[in-house]
Amino acid sequence: MTLDQTLAEVARLSVCLSAREDRLRYFPKTLPAELLSGLAAHKAELLDLLYEYDERAAIYEYDGGLCRDDAEALARLEIFGWARKSTPQNRV
Repeated sequence: MTLDQTLAEVARLSVCLSAREDRLRYFPKTLPAELLSGLAAHKAELLDLLYEYDERAAIYEYDGGLCRDDAEALARLEIFGWARKSTPQNRV
């Protein structure tokens, strides 16, 4: 499973991902085996994206003066939209 396929499946199943230090956390705890494999295979990339997302949302909120919801929405589009366009093959 590619990174983009993993992100698409996370979105399709409404999985909540978060990063805590070097740990990737997800909810719900029961996920399909293929998705768990994708999360494990792309853990470092996912952690980088999550930290980048948090940083971008904070910048939009504190420096840009946006409310947290708007800051997170804009960061989500910027970071995860970029991730889906960053590899040569076409994504979902």
